[in-house]
Amino acid sequence: MRLTFYGAAGCVTGSNFLLETGDKRMLIECGMFQETKLLRERNYKDFPYNAFEIDAVFITHSHIDHTGLLPKLIKEGYCAPIFLTDTTKEITEVLLYDSAHIQEMDLEWKNKKRRRSGLPEYELIYSAKDVDETLKLFQGIPYNKEVEIFDNVSVVFKESGHIMGSAYLEFFIKENGVTKKIIFTGDLGHSGQAIINDPETSNKADIIVIESTYGNRLHKSREKTNLEIKGIIEQVIKTNGSMIIPSFALGRTQEMIYRLFKIFEDYDLPLINVYVDSPMAQKITEIYARNKDLYDEEAKNYLSLGKNPLEMDNLRFTSTKEESIAINYDETPKIIISSSGMCEAGRILHHLKHNIWNENSHILFVGYQAAETLGRRVIEGAKEVKIFGEIIKVKARIHTIGGLSAHADRDELLGWLSNYKKANPEVFLVHGDVDVMSEFSNFIKYNLGFNVYTPRINDVVDFSFDKKTLAITNHNIEKETNNIDKEYEYFLSLANKIKEEVQKSYSGSDNKKRIVEKFLKRINSNIDYNVRDLASKKD
Repeated sequence: MRLTFYGAAGCVTGSNFLLETGDKRMLIECGMFQETKLLRERNYKDFPYNAFEIDAVFITHSHIDHTGLLPKLIKEGYCAPIFLTDTTKEITEVLLYDSAHIQEMDLEWKNKKRRRSGLPEYELIYSAKDVDETLKLFQGIPYNKEVEIFDNVSVVFKESGHIMGSAYLEFFIKENGVTKKIIFTGDLGHSGQAIINDPETSNKADIIVIESTYGNRLHKSREKTNLEIKGIIEQVIKTNGSMIIPSFALGRTQEMIYRLFKIFEDYDLPLINVYVDSPMAQKITEIYARNKDLYDEEAKNYLSLGKNPLEMDNLRFTSTKEESIAINYDETPKIIISSSGMCEAGRILHHLKHNIWNENSHILFVGYQAAETLGRRVIEGAKEVKIFGEIIKVKARIHTIGGLSAHADRDELLGWLSNYKKANPEVFLVHGDVDVMSEFSNFIKYNLGFNVYTPRINDVVDFSFDKKTLAITNHNIEKETNNIDKEYEYFLSLANKIKEEVQKSYSGSDNKKRIVEKFLKRINSNIDYNVRDLASKKD
């Protein structure tokens, strides 16, 4: 059996793993890269395998960094089944059509810049027609049912507790008369999330490929988070103000609706209007509402009492442009949830333009804000921002709330892994930054004693089965390409020179110094990927 890491290896996005056994080639995930420019450019490159030679694709959940290149795969010749849960089918359809629309809108703008720079133009990654063809290949798999895919391969989808419909995958691979179990976690959920169940566990595995997004961080308790939000709502009511919540349409918006329902219910607050101003969020919330069989015990208890947290009396969905504009004329205290979550596009920009200058407004950030985004600039204390070409003073009160992540934190990941201690599996960390994976790897080794590997993009691992042992051969690109050491050292020395100059000349606050340090780590990370690109092109 061979496993090749083509994405989410030494980075968070672009999940894509090729699993080969016998004459069968299977992809687990086919996600878009969404981080640095260098990584995003991979979305435009050819796949490192022939799409028409893949025999099956498996998807853990619908987020674009796990599904976003499926239509490109079909465009390049893939025509076999795509296995995923029924709810993931529904949500992925919404997200892929939106992704195709965004690409079509952005392509001309990107190519104008490339033409000015003398660079070749990008081709459209895929269109809505490619999404049409993708959906025809979707095959729903129920939870907790072992399904035979090929003579020597079967799979079980189990609840991963990340978002509605998410699963981790248990593969049973038979070679040389011996069956081994390999688990791909996808994204494991933070326990106690709204609506959905916590991740399931088992206790047997030979190989575990596990995410490590927050492998060096602990989340704030949800109780403290609720109290923080309650306090802000009380200020909004007192000053007749507005609370603006930039939020991702999938997962975070539904979490916020549920959490606001509980806060109004538990603390008997006045029912001020809650607007969800995102057509995509409305579609996804409707999917959540239809799949009540997947709700956790608390949500089902509310339903049994005739209360639906996703349909509270003061909740207003706005579909049309006119309805969205009308929100600005509501002079009562209100809460506005809108996309995009990082304030880079969408209706949230209009709401920020109308509220960020107002001292009685509150901007509540409930999700990660990537570097160079408008959301990041706001939380870092920008005194003014440019929105639709207009410079606007930032006078609203800015809040960032922890405890709402959909990802398990370090201790939750370790707790999940500890169920397999007797099995002593080989563990591969993916879906995490390099520094996070390094820390979490040491944490696992110290606490559980497992062998832990931190693969990078293009790394290949061969597994040999027999009844007693699982032999591993790790073909590590970095170790096998000594001919590019000079290029690597050159880039690394260049980054160190930048670091020295910054440290000599920078006299900002400690917080801003930490931001600079993080930026420099990103430079080193980009160098690493650039070197690997060179390595992959060597004969």
